Amino acid sequence: MARTKKMTKELFVDWAIQHGWKQSSWGHLHKGEFRFKMQVHTVRLERGYRIPATKYSKSEKRWVRRRTGRFRKMFITEDGKLGGMD
Repeated sequence: MARTKKMTKELFVDWAIQHGWKQSSWGHLHKGEFRFKMQVHTVRLERGYRIPATKYSKSEKRWVRRRTGRFRKMFITEDGKLGGMD
């Protein structure tokens, strides 16, 4: 699997938008029940679940981390896929 470009946050956002992800007002990228939550040096792939609200949290949506990747270790392959997330 050959690496094509060194990953930056801007390059990652461009790749995600080209693959159908929509950016929210908070800067996260959403597609279906998944989201990429971006931080300064890392990005997390999370899956959303709907559960009943509790007295501790009124929100019915909870996010669970599926994978994490550091931008410096991530890459885009020659066939346009994302690599380097643990």
